[in-house]
Amino acid sequence: MTGDKSKFKNLNESIHGFVKFGNESKVRIEGKGSVVFRCKDGGQRTMNEVYYIPDLCSNIISLGQLVEGGDEIRIKNPFLWVKDLKGKLLMKVRRSSNRLYKIELQETKGICLTAEIDDQSCLWHKRMGHVNFNSMKLMIDKKMIEGVPQIKIPSQLCEGCLVGKQARDPFPAQTKFRANKKLELIYGDLCGPVTPPTPFSNRYFMLRVDDFSRVMWVYLLKSKDEALQVFKNFRSKVETEAGEKVKVFRTDRGGEFLSKEFTKYCEETGLERQYTSPTLHSKMEFVERRNRTILEMVRCNLQTMSVPNALWGEAVSYSVYVLNKAHMKALKNMTPYEAWSGRKPQIAHLRVFGCVAHMKIVKGHLKKLEDRSMPLVHLGIEKGSKAYRLLDPNSGKVYVSRDVVFEEERNWVWEKSQRIKATPGVSFTIEGFDLDGDVL
Repeated sequence: MTGDKSKFKNLNESIHGFVKFGNESKVRIEGKGSVVFRCKDGGQRTMNEVYYIPDLCSNIISLGQLVEGGDEIRIKNPFLWVKDLKGKLLMKVRRSSNRLYKIELQETKGICLTAEIDDQSCLWHKRMGHVNFNSMKLMIDKKMIEGVPQIKIPSQLCEGCLVGKQARDPFPAQTKFRANKKLELIYGDLCGPVTPPTPFSNRYFMLRVDDFSRVMWVYLLKSKDEALQVFKNFRSKVETEAGEKVKVFRTDRGGEFLSKEFTKYCEETGLERQYTSPTLHSKMEFVERRNRTILEMVRCNLQTMSVPNALWGEAVSYSVYVLNKAHMKALKNMTPYEAWSGRKPQIAHLRVFGCVAHMKIVKGHLKKLEDRSMPLVHLGIEKGSKAYRLLDPNSGKVYVSRDVVFEEERNWVWEKSQRIKATPGVSFTIEGFDLDGDVL
């Protein structure tokens, strides 16, 4: 708990309540957030679940809450030690004369990664949707990707990663079975409902993962009953692309996968179905981890560039696009994209999600003093091309273009009147330009 509002990295002031002390007195809670502390080695640590109590004169850390978060507490003689899950020492505090443990911690606002110096590591970290630095460096050193300069791992934490990826439990062990060729085993999972809905009124996303290559496909859905038609479209696409047939489709026991229509379709087409047991989830752990990774990346992208949550659908599509071109432990010295297509991914065209992008206006008969470009918001890559998806927040139009200049360290100032939200009967309109400048 703290009474100093300036110490918070982020603060949710909608949370209220009371804290009662030993003398039956109460103080009011006016919010809850996170505080970031600077370590002696130059790194940073974050403390979550910190209450903002304006009437509090002292800052108080609960040892019980540290233990619940996975930290180890040891007290012996005049000292108290706090260690993290990996056994790294976080604090060593001498007991004071009044039997309290007092420590001076240097808080910081959290260094959000910037490209203020010549090193491009931070910029490419954001371009790749906040993929961790170790994976990025490994991909570059092993030449798994092209179009990226050499990077070095900074000691500071990224503010977007702090907000989007804070976790407590380690990932479970890797499954023993692996498919031997493309489409031999496909995982499927449905995530949602996600709030708020997208401007297209989508509330779910369906993930498909090929067990052999680990490449992913994602589809946005308005409701669960769209799952069957989406799967039919997906199956037709990947079988044509890979020249193979989908052999086994593995899912959980969600109602969308157990419907009579879905079962009948699989029986008629000879598709083998596998379901996970209600009590044994190991067979679906991989796709669930992929879901978790995607949502972590979505939160990082939205938080870093202050993009409204209603655009989570665009962030999901961009995250899957990037993750297909990022290193995975299950694949030796290659990315899912290379395992699927046989080609190394070229990612020099990536730009920071949510940044300001200036698109050249391509139309005939422009007047002499008319603007030649318009500022828009970068929403990722258009499917089937390396053209960019760009949003005009004022009109709700989405443009597609490759003739774009980016301000990657600048985000759009989202006014209340411009907030993107779903409206019954109203959707985004697609009004872009192809590579020749014709209206799409």
